Amino acid sequence: MRVHNCPYSYEQLTYKALRPHYDRLTRAIVDPKKASLFVGHWTAGKRLLKDLKLGRKTDFAGCYVFLRGGKARYVGISQHVIKRICEHLNGKTHNTATLAFAMATKATKYKGNRDEAMGFPGFEPMFRKKQVGLSRGRVAFIPVRNPLELYLFEAYAAIKLGTGRWNTFRTH
Repeated sequence: MRVHNCPYSYEQLTYKALRPHYDRLTRAIVDPKKASLFVGHWTAGKRLLKDLKLGRKTDFAGCYVFLRGGKARYVGISQHVIKRICEHLNGKTHNTATLAFAMATKATKYKGNRDEAMGFPGFEPMFRKKQVGLSRGRVAFIPVRNPLELYLFEAYAAIKLGTGRWNTFRTH
């Protein structure tokens, strides 16, 4: 029985879906968007979509990559890619700005409860600093419609791009 109507076996996914998605992502990485374009936005509004020059009027499911100096740092997926990138750069909690939160956790050596982190001495300024750092980078993204392909592609792209420092697949 198919999962999410994906027509491929697990073995076929690598060659017929994941590799072509990866080829599209590497092409997107060559011409990424400035992350600063997303700062100040909370969703994929008309103005942001116009500024990004995507040729589309709505958000989409897909994969995104944060880049710094042309090097991939983090791979993520979302049912609403543009909104999710906005959350990373504008969010105020560990649930919304997960990458900046992880970076601040490492920088401050915070080991406590995630919900209490912003009260830890020096954590919130470091969190904001990490968001600013992300906003100075670039971001590339591609649509991926099938949910099963999208889910598996995140790990595939993270491995291929070597983003293991910030990508983790531990559940919490």
